[in-house]
Amino acid sequence: MVKRVFEKNSGPAAPSLSAHVLLLRGGKVLLARRSPDAAYAPGLWHAGAAGKVDPGEDVVSAAVRECGEELGVRVEPPDLEFAHVVHSQEGAEWVHFFFVCRRWDGAVANREPHKHTEVAWFPAHRLPEGTVGYCAQALAHALTGERFSQHRTRTPFPARRPAGAEEAVLGDAGVAGSLALLLEGVAEERRRQQTLFGVQRLSPGTGPEHGEQAGRARARVDRAGAAPTWWDLAFEELCEARAAATDEELRTELVQTCAVLVQWAQSTLRPSGGTGA
Repeated sequence: MVKRVFEKNSGPAAPSLSAHVLLLRGGKVLLARRSPDAAYAPGLWHAGAAGKVDPGEDVVSAAVRECGEELGVRVEPPDLEFAHVVHSQEGAEWVHFFFVCRRWDGAVANREPHKHTEVAWFPAHRLPEGTVGYCAQALAHALTGERFSQHRTRTPFPARRPAGAEEAVLGDAGVAGSLALLLEGVAEERRRQQTLFGVQRLSPGTGPEHGEQAGRARARVDRAGAAPTWWDLAFEELCEARAAATDEELRTELVQTCAVLVQWAQSTLRPSGGTGA
């Protein structure tokens, strides 16, 4: 049997660990504004509950503890969803663990006013100016399902490969790589929406009774002849989807609607493109 011995050395100290909890409610996230006297990020918005992991403590226990100490809410470990890890070398070296929490007991309150001047809810996809950089970075990645990133390190991560000089292919609308770029954006937005709102079960609001509206939309496109606007085309497709009689027909019409919207978005990537009619 080989015995491995890990000797102490005089190298850099190991990173400190921290636990952050992002309370989510109706698509909004709870943030806390740091005191203007704080040594780090004074006056900036930070994760609602956060703190250093104490010696002998694990990150989940620290997350649960911070929720009680800073917000006055009781959170159980099963209520926490692992969201993201950030390795930060901004000043001191840290490994920040982020958890999402959608269920807790008690009313949220600012229980440590000497550390935070206020707590408030913000749309999770539109954080306020003055949000601490690594917190905004962690939430942005967490909403799209990316579990790890680095902050202020010599090696950026996630690292995106630079766009190549590939030629436009069928579906790119003359802008090389635009179809893949936009579909990736759609996929990220869907992951973000599901993270915020879960799997939504809504009534489709469709049916043959909306056929008259679809007919008016088609007539509008016909009157435009060779010069319809993107809005005209998208509205026609959406109205035809609304008039669908079956799930299969609805799905077909919605795919066609999405395709028109993607090409509309592609038009904004061309030098002569724009948002006007």
